[in-house]
Amino acid sequence: MKKYIAIFVIFALAVFLPYGEAAWADEDSEQSIHAEISLGASINGNNDSPNKASEYRSLSDEDLVGIYGGSVDVRSGKIEFGAEGMRFDSQDQEYGGHLDVDRIFELHGGYQEFLHRLGQDELLHLQATSAARGQGAQLWHSYEYAPGFDVNSNEAPDKDFGVNYEKYDATSILRLPMLPGVKVGMHYRYENREGHQQAMGMSKCGSCHVVAHDKDINETTQDYKPFVEVNLGQLSMEYSFLYRTFDNHSDHLNHRYDPAVHPFKGTWDPTTNDSYGGVNYDYRDGPLELSRTPETTKTVHHVKGKYDISKNQNVSFGYIHSFAENQSVSDYSMSKDGGSNHDLDTTYDAGMLSWTANLTRDLLVNLSGRYQMIESDSADIDLKGDSHDWTRDSDEEREVTNVRADVRYRLLHNLTLRGGYEYENEDLRNQDFIVDTNISTHKIKTKAKWRPFSSLSVTADYKFTTVDNPYTLEDAAYPTHIDLGVGDETGVWDGFICNPITGQYEVGASRTSGTYTYSEYVYGTRTHSMSADPENEHEARLKANWSPMSMLFVSAYTRYVYGENEEALEYEYKNDLLDSGVDVTVAPMDKLSMTLGYNYFRNHIDSEFYIPYYHG
Repeated sequence: MKKYIAIFVIFALAVFLPYGEAAWADEDSEQSIHAEISLGASINGNNDSPNKASEYRSLSDEDLVGIYGGSVDVRSGKIEFGAEGMRFDSQDQEYGGHLDVDRIFELHGGYQEFLHRLGQDELLHLQATSAARGQGAQLWHSYEYAPGFDVNSNEAPDKDFGVNYEKYDATSILRLPMLPGVKVGMHYRYENREGHQQAMGMSKCGSCHVVAHDKDINETTQDYKPFVEVNLGQLSMEYSFLYRTFDNHSDHLNHRYDPAVHPFKGTWDPTTNDSYGGVNYDYRDGPLELSRTPETTKTVHHVKGKYDISKNQNVSFGYIHSFAENQSVSDYSMSKDGGSNHDLDTTYDAGMLSWTANLTRDLLVNLSGRYQMIESDSADIDLKGDSHDWTRDSDEEREVTNVRADVRYRLLHNLTLRGGYEYENEDLRNQDFIVDTNISTHKIKTKAKWRPFSSLSVTADYKFTTVDNPYTLEDAAYPTHIDLGVGDETGVWDGFICNPITGQYEVGASRTSGTYTYSEYVYGTRTHSMSADPENEHEARLKANWSPMSMLFVSAYTRYVYGENEEALEYEYKNDLLDSGVDVTVAPMDKLSMTLGYNYFRNHIDSEFYIPYYHG
């Protein structure tokens, strides 16, 4: 791809150079230079975690820092050049520039760098431990970078997690005089992320045992995007091709897992010293890789265009074909130990068509449709220590169809009405864990904009949304409380529940002597579906802007939302939201303005949430 960029630059220079002398040689042409310099200072301080108030700023680490910026614009004949920049400190700066030669050749680009602060979960609410044969307890917040940390205290080590973000981007455009209406160009983008963040891991036996590690980040993304635009009068089209690479140069992070054993009887091979069982299928013990982002490549073909049927009608169209490949599956999934043995590919296709017409001077109609399809490879899993091999179908796969109609009508010279209807159907092919994988959404909306006189405008709109089969997780929780068989005084298991429905069990009984198997007891009694999406939702908004004089501006608004869901649920979901406010702006002089505002927000949600409880 770099070879093609070099060819493009050479081609652009070869075409541009014959015109360059003429562009500079015109002595009668206008010439000007304009430059600005800005200086400032920032005083900073913090007495808590800076990522809470300064997530994307590095200045809070420094008491006093100088701020420098400036710009320069040069115009000579048919050539224009400009550059600008701002530097807060070495981790927070931004620069940009542009070049225009008689509109035949254009080049503009920029550089940006900043620090993204990341928080740290001290895991003080997860003080679980786990021990296994041949190893000590894996402590609940052990950090590899703090070997001297007292794990029995209530304080985790202080670690400044954050990522330095760096981006270059540039776009060059070439317009050939011998080909009017044709524009070719190239866009390049480079992003690099370096730093550290907190990575979580848990044992194979459950998420009540969570540990954290310091994860190194060194990732690079590059985009190469040539494009061509053609304007042929009534028809205009654009084609672009994107080639994207994501490379992960981060250090590998390993986590020491507990040996995989059956929770009741386990299996141990004295020859290989491997433990495996029927619940935790990865039989490998010891350090295993954790939390690594796979390397990927992606290509995108994008075609879009517009055809003017007449001065009052036009048709717009577009098509996208994308292909993404996960290139790290064979490296990280370790097919010899049961992982998938091929790279995973995802294909995305989408098409859209839109028709817009001014049927009369006051009536505008728009009809549009869009279709999207995602196809993704399935992963073949070979379970070590178990005969139940299986194929995991991709949750990405889906088909989405969307059609909509919008109307705008000017009823009076100062009153405009809008209305619309939208239908969307989403088929989530492989998400068998929800009640219905076919979700249909209907939206009806209206809007009115009224300007009774020049200093006052009022806007009101209403939207109604109804969803057939909203996203609902099937059999997510127990419908009522069931005794888990944990002793009230000892807090340990005192018997297996033989009948989960009645809650009757034999105290002191063996876990394997019950009437129900582990899966029937733990998962079989979950018959309560859950959802946090509304089935029907009403939303109304009202906004008014008033400017009685040039120095005074008043804006007031209110928004009300009410949603509910009773479909396939044993409880009723409700969302009741009110958001209102007013802002008053006074501008006594050209470069001075003062704003005073008030906002009231209330949101009441009725729903059920289930807290997981682990024991054993």
